[in-house]
Amino acid sequence: LMCAAICLVCTMNLISAPTISLEGKTLWLCRSLPVSGTDVLMSKVMLHFDVTLPSILVFDLAVILPLAPTFTEALILLALPTAFTMLTALLGVVVNLHLPKFDWISEVHAIKQGASTIVSMFVSFALVLIPGLLYALLLASFMSLELFLVACTLLFAVLSFILYWYIKNGGSRVFEK
Repeated sequence: LMCAAICLVCTMNLISAPTISLEGKTLWLCRSLPVSGTDVLMSKVMLHFDVTLPSILVFDLAVILPLAPTFTEALILLALPTAFTMLTALLGVVVNLHLPKFDWISEVHAIKQGASTIVSMFVSFALVLIPGLLYALLLASFMSLELFLVACTLLFAVLSFILYWYIKNGGSRVFEK
């Protein structure tokens, strides 16, 4: 439950989802820099990761210290939200590549009313809710919770790799257009 709670809190941290939209009319500045589109996009991913990860680690410590889990459980409590955070950071940039909002008047419009923020939030929420329900309704009777959480961590890592690959190959071309 604590892994799910930490990941659900992560779904509300959508720093990377509006970052391309926030460039607005000055997007040409990013594109004119002598760096690749992949580097620009990955800097937006890393901003999300750098801002969000410390709070997740504090949350993890606040859970690990009073509950005193086993070493494996503590490792899962650290690894799963970290993998999920990387996935949501990459997801936010990919969604914002395809659903930018450049016609904003105030930055608040790009952040709070942009389709990329809403889509990223709901997809992130589904990435927590669907596996949780799947385990509770179908898998709990024949799979240990630790094994399931490790599988979720691996799934989030694989999905992160796929999104990274997309940003590196197709996403940078979309950004240049």
